[in-house]
Amino acid sequence: MNKPNNVSGNELIQRFAKAHSNDVVTKQEGSLMPIAFQGIILGVYKTYMSKYYEMYFGPIISVHEGIYGAVFFNLIEYREVCKITYKQFLEIRSEENLKQMKDFELLKKKIDKLYKEYSPEKLSGFDSAKLGNLIHDFLVVIHEILACTVFCEGLDEPLERELYKELEPSMDGFEEFFSNVSLPTFESFVTRADKLLLAKGDKDLYGVQWIFADYGGVPGLDEIKKLVVEKLKSLGSSEKAKTNYEHEANELKKNKKEFDDYVSKLDHKKKLLMDYSRLAVNLRDFRKGHIQKIITPAVNAVRELFSKNNIPLKYVPYFLEQDFFSSRYKEKEYADELASRYKGFLLYFESGKITPVAGNAKQWFNLLFNLVDKNASSESVIKGSIACKGKVTGPVRIVLSVKEFGKFKQGDILVTSMTRPEFVPIMKKAAGLVTDEGGVTSHAAIVSRELGIPCIIGTGNATRILKDGDIVEVDANKGVVRKI
Repeated sequence: MNKPNNVSGNELIQRFAKAHSNDVVTKQEGSLMPIAFQGIILGVYKTYMSKYYEMYFGPIISVHEGIYGAVFFNLIEYREVCKITYKQFLEIRSEENLKQMKDFELLKKKIDKLYKEYSPEKLSGFDSAKLGNLIHDFLVVIHEILACTVFCEGLDEPLERELYKELEPSMDGFEEFFSNVSLPTFESFVTRADKLLLAKGDKDLYGVQWIFADYGGVPGLDEIKKLVVEKLKSLGSSEKAKTNYEHEANELKKNKKEFDDYVSKLDHKKKLLMDYSRLAVNLRDFRKGHIQKIITPAVNAVRELFSKNNIPLKYVPYFLEQDFFSSRYKEKEYADELASRYKGFLLYFESGKITPVAGNAKQWFNLLFNLVDKNASSESVIKGSIACKGKVTGPVRIVLSVKEFGKFKQGDILVTSMTRPEFVPIMKKAAGLVTDEGGVTSHAAIVSRELGIPCIIGTGNATRILKDGDIVEVDANKGVVRKI
């Protein structure tokens, strides 16, 4: 990766648009720090993807402003990886023997070991050179875990329909099949994390720091105690939590019986498709913890590097690995460069290289959203995929990040780009849920089913068509949102 050059953000967007002129451009939007983006994005480059596929992603572009960001990429490539992995799965007919899953199991053990070994206290004893090399090592692990699990992200309703139609051209029974694909039968990441917090309390802050990590940042240990106390307060007494978990366990047990009864009636080929689909759903949830576990020491190491070099800690999310290897972080102007990145920053990825440009984020967002909207819903009727059936009417609240949670009220319709674990408290208040992105394995799809909230995912642009206060009907029986 090279230092920023004279190419402009607009020129890179034009290059991106030209490369994808015949493709369907999609996005993922929300809290997204550049340091996380570089870890994720290089995982879908040839160096790592070639272990599993003869294809890789690119070009890809992201825009960042503060802690908010969006990454834009080719939806067709996204689905293709999922399709290829399905064909691989059919050949071996075993989750355990799928190379991606073998590597995922090895990486889980490696991440657990790295997390345990490199606490903030341990990192504080290293010099800048050691910290820089560790940051590189952590990012490589992020590359590796994304490369072996990215297939689970591409499973959405259109792809599921395509795969099902290969087995049943008439499409008879698809609705019931698809409904069972995302039927909750296991404890979600949120529940597992909450149980761990209840068990550990505030006695082992580093032991739970990763729970509060996401692609938008990792709170320092000085913030974690407050977050733990607030979270424990929201969970209520241990008796109340136990009652809630027992109720959830009973619901999951009931769902599991319903699921097993349904699957027992499928023919062999449809059962294999269901096995693969459920693998994708489960993996999308189960990998969360380990991705957060490796992002946490990576950000902690950058935080320590900044502390040792008197660089303002608020700019930690805008550190790029190339800043270390080029020794840019040692220069007097580095803090000013980070301040410019914080105001508006674009990262362009192609052929294994990342080109960074600071500038007008709002203009770049508009240009890139126009590419997405070419294939999205119209103003009058917003269409998407059904995640959880039902019909509800209510006022729209557009929430794109945690800082907007305060405006959300009980009974509102939550309209967002995509949800993550930190969205669960307001999801529990929502009458309905509508997202721009997401497939059957997405967080919104899984949690909406758990909560029984009518949910439509993958609309493409609901957050830009709707406005706060709009009264809408969310018809999640048909996958349609209408203004009233």
